[in-house]
Amino acid sequence: MGKFSSKVKGRSTTIPSRSAFLQVISALLFIIASLAVGSERKSIPAFNLKDLNGRLVSLSSYQGKTILINFWATWCIPCLKEIPDLVKLQRSIKGPFTVVGIAVASGEPSDIRKFAEDHGMTYPILLDPDQRAYQKFRVIGLPASFLVDRNGTVAKSYVGPQTYGRFAADIRAVLKP
Repeated sequence: MGKFSSKVKGRSTTIPSRSAFLQVISALLFIIASLAVGSERKSIPAFNLKDLNGRLVSLSSYQGKTILINFWATWCIPCLKEIPDLVKLQRSIKGPFTVVGIAVASGEPSDIRKFAEDHGMTYPILLDPDQRAYQKFRVIGLPASFLVDRNGTVAKSYVGPQTYGRFAADIRAVLKP
């Protein structure tokens, strides 16, 4: 961690830099978020969000499919790192499965559409400009993902960016009959 020295009332003190302080705070938030998400199985909350074309979509319309709901934002650097793995999942996992991206407070639909096209996001994108879904899922950091089985039950939740391998193993386990 970066530090700088300071003399206060004749004493020399080493104080963590702002960057180091932010790293510690980020790590603590990650730990708290990991504990908050938990592993108990719950049904997904019911709500409707608009897609990039302005159509109202209900998550219940995915009933019968395994879905990976991914909360993300255009301004979120860890989200950006995770997107290629989500695109790969959408292309490679066979069976009744889809990734559903939920863009949180990310600007106008046209800006989000351009971002999605620029990053090859071929899976459905829903818009959560006022963070209603974000709050219903009790998300406290981005990215956050929820693996939902075909019955609409959260099988697994994730805080922070994940890898293709981790997601794929969990999805295949949920897809097994």
